[in-house]
Amino acid sequence: MSDIRELGTILSIWAHPDDEAYLCGGIMAMATAAHSQVVCVTATRGELGVTDPTRWPPDQLAGIREVELAECLKILGVADHRWLGYPDGGCASVDFDIAVEQIVRIIREWPRTRS
Repeated sequence: MSDIRELGTILSIWAHPDDEAYLCGGIMAMATAAHSQVVCVTATRGELGVTDPTRWPPDQLAGIREVELAECLKILGVADHRWLGYPDGGCASVDFDIAVEQIVRIIREWPRTRS
């Protein structure tokens, strides 16, 4: 592939805030720089991912991670972000049909061509 725009709209779906940054941040930044559509979906707020409760109090972690994700996406140039609202550690227990419908709804909202 010689041009990132050949990918078309990029839909990135992640379990936790920060997964997008280290797994495909470069691709998303390249795509937004080329004026391609990028949609980022995050399933959970990562509220269980605390390793230092003094620095990141568990009762504040979800809010901290929301702010960090917003800043990350701003740097990457991603303007469209969606939360699925699943509890951290609970993705496997989400009803499959409900999860599929949420993603299908997001896909249907995006036009196939850019105006």
